[in-house]
Amino acid sequence: MKRCLINYLQTTKIPELADHSNLSDRSFMFDNGERETVVNFMIEMFTLNNEIDLLQDIYMKYFSNVSDKQALWEEISAILLKNSMIHPTEQLVNALVKSRKEESIAQDKWQTTPNTISRNTFNSNASDELPSDCDELLEFIQNEGDRIRYLDDSDMNSTALNNVSLYEYDGIYYVVIRFQDGNHEYIYCDIDLSYWNRFADNVEDSYGRGYQNWIRPYTSCDCSR
Repeated sequence: MKRCLINYLQTTKIPELADHSNLSDRSFMFDNGERETVVNFMIEMFTLNNEIDLLQDIYMKYFSNVSDKQALWEEISAILLKNSMIHPTEQLVNALVKSRKEESIAQDKWQTTPNTISRNTFNSNASDELPSDCDELLEFIQNEGDRIRYLDDSDMNSTALNNVSLYEYDGIYYVVIRFQDGNHEYIYCDIDLSYWNRFADNVEDSYGRGYQNWIRPYTSCDCSR
């Protein structure tokens, strides 16, 4: 399978996507299924061995240097993440997370003091269909989002956290937490996947401390505990 994919990439010219508004420009061609073939190859290979690092190496080395090369890889890696329970490596974080915000918005968030970003700020950058009420937002993400990771009490053995779920919706990651001392669930919005990884890897040797360091300070909605 690996050799077949490499051979296909070496022998097939992947065309630049045509600009439909300027069909007189013959330097662009229409894609005739080449990209779809590559995507299907990679999904099948990943199903067999779960080696996403290998797939990325092959893709970056052999896929034609077309203008949408990086964007297509981001779509492929997002598909693989959604359909698996793998834990992505730090090397792949940037490829797995699609950028849904302008550079200035991302920079503003980075410079903002934890827990000071308003609910209205989050709403202005998120999809128009997202509810503004926290309980409604929680229900919406649980129903419409994709749950891609779940940790329960037996996984964490935490005195603070009962269960924690990671959801993805429209390229944005949400963390839903139920604490040990209550039945209410809390939602944390737009959590960077690298921060989730640090929490899930329990780098603090305490999930409660990991929540305080990697989840709670970085939510962009006022729905946390």
